Amino acid sequence: MRFSRISRIVATRIPVVLSDTSKDADWESQGETSRVKSWIALPLVYGSETIGLLTLGHDQVGFYDPDLEETLIPLAN
Repeated sequence: MRFSRISRIVATRIPVVLSDTSKDADWESQGETSRVKSWIALPLVYGSETIGLLTLGHDQVGFYDPDLEETLIPLAN
């Protein structure tokens, strides 16, 4: 069984930063997401549970840098 990217982020509680969505095999471009070229997903964790997910998308490739991932982990918690 293949889990969606969102399911993996919720389960692992690890932020994901895609600098270029076109180079990501799991990225599905549909409707509004067709304009998204750079993307962040940040799980919001309270206690031991993921209570939400913050996502940010940008229409510029490279707008979000993969180095942000380490910075985002404390923010998620």
